[in-house]
Order: sequence, then C-alpha cells, then structure tokens
Amino acid sequence: MDFIESLPLAVKYRVYALKKLQAKSAGLEAKYLREFHSIERKFAGMYGPLLEKRRQIINALYEPTKEECEVKQDFEDMEELFGEYGGLGGHNVDEEKEEPTGIPDFWLTALKNVEEVSPLIQKYDEPILKLLRDVKVNFSKPNEPASFTLEFHFEPNDYFTNEVLTKTYTLKSKLHYSDPHPFRGSAVEHCIGCKIDWKEGKNVAVQRVLKKQRHKFWGLMRTVTQEIPRESFFNFFSDLRWGLDAEEDEEDVFIAHTLRTFVIPRAVLYFTGEALETESEGMIRECHDLVYDKCKRFQKCRRQ
Repeated sequence: MDFIESLPLAVKYRVYALKKLQAKSAGLEAKYLREFHSIERKFAGMYGPLLEKRRQIINALYEPTKEECEVKQDFEDMEELFGEYGGLGGHNVDEEKEEPTGIPDFWLTALKNVEEVSPLIQKYDEPILKLLRDVKVNFSKPNEPASFTLEFHFEPNDYFTNEVLTKTYTLKSKLHYSDPHPFRGSAVEHCIGCKIDWKEGKNVAVQRVLKKQRHKFWGLMRTVTQEIPRESFFNFFSDLRWGLDAEEDEEDVFIAHTLRTFVIPRAVLYFTGEALETESEGMIRECHDLVYDKCKRFQKCRRQ
C-alpha cells in the first residue's frame, strides 16, 4: 500500500480501477475452479471401472484374457504363453518355480519410481508398502467444499490396524482479488491427515532407544525406552502445520498433486519406469529447445 500511496493522484485512481477489475476477475476464476472440480469429479466416475479392473489384476482377483494382454510386437511369445485356450490359468513358465499371483510389489515399485516420493521411502517402510493393495483419489460431492482425498488401501498386516490411510486436501474455491493464485485449479487451502493405529512396537516412524535414567527421589538407576521420531514415508499422513513451514507445506502439496494427477491414473507407467523415461525425454527436449533458442538469438544479433 505504501507504493500505491507514493503514486501521483491520477495514477493512483487508475490503479484502483485495475484492482476493481481484478476483483471481478477473481470472481470469474472462482467460478472456473468450481466447474473445473466438477469436471474432474465427472471423469473420475468414468475412470472408475478401469481403475477397479487394474486393482483386481494387481491383487490376483482377475486374470486377464489373451486379448486383454495382447501387445502387437510380442504376439508370438503370447501364443506360446497362453496356448490353445487363451488364458493364463495354471500356466507355469518355469516348472521349478511357483508362478507368482497378481503383480507383486506393484505399488511399492511404482512409488519408488516417483521422483518426488522416492526420498520419503525408507528401507523399514518397504515391507509395509509391499502390502499396498490400491491407491485411489476421491473427489468431494457436489454439495461439499471442493476437495480431494488420497486413499492408501492395505492388506491386513502386523503393523497397524487401519485398512485405509487417508489425506484430504481442501481446495480454494473463493478467491480474493489480491490473491495471486499461481496454480489454476489446484491451490490447496488446508489438509487433514489421519491417525495411524500402530500395533505395539511396530511404529516404523519412531526409533526405540534404551536409555539409563536415575530415579528422581530414590537415586536408583533404571532403564527406560524412549521413542525418537525418524524419517518415514508414513509421516506423510500426519497433519501439516500450515503457515509455520511454508517450504514443507509446498513440498507436501506438490507430492499430493503429483500422486493425484500423474501417478494414480498412470501407475503402470511408473511401475515399468516408462514415466521416468518420458519425463527425462521431456527435460532433454526442453534443454535442446532452450539451447536452440539461444543460438538463434545469438546468430540474429551477429547478423545485425
């Protein structure tokens, strides 16, 4: 406001006029955000059956047919694998080894191939992430505040009693004219994690340390167990303290949008590593384009 006050009176009034136009623009953008979320919700319903079949294949609840597996360049190999009946049922490529069911370690492998997520995963997290059955994104209903929820579905396990771990992100749907709102359709207002009900001694997000301690009154030595927080993928589900660590908040939101927008819809490409190759190719193309543009500008300057 100090800058505005320093402007000449006529210029100041023109700036106020621009801010009034910006207020109207913010109203339109808020409407855009609501409609954008409505479209996301609509298409999420259309993707649903495809993602459900993916879940069934990963967890050995459904065996795909020859036609569903067919890849043109591997057709001859498929004839040998599927045989006369066109199904995988009971087929064992190596008679000495038991054929695995479903796709083992699908979500662990996929998440480790996500550049933003991989640093969060520690060795002691991996046995639990091997038990992931599915990762989903759910959108709020039409009469609810705009939000999306990440859901991590686990097999019954020895680590915690939760079947599903969730994190919900509430999106901005009302904008103030002064709000720069740099990410269209994806600005997060706040988020809510979930409480993980760890079984006794199974919390991988803490390290249990034995420490000798002298009794305050009797002076006797005793050994106590202390739990010290440590890095873990499962810290992702804790609530964020918005505004206290802006950098941490921004990183968390970026991970959430990466999972929501890219990883969950295209999980198989992260499992195979193809998504990483595509990202690398995109970065190389961007670098080449940047160098090419600089060369063109240099040549143009030389000609002038």
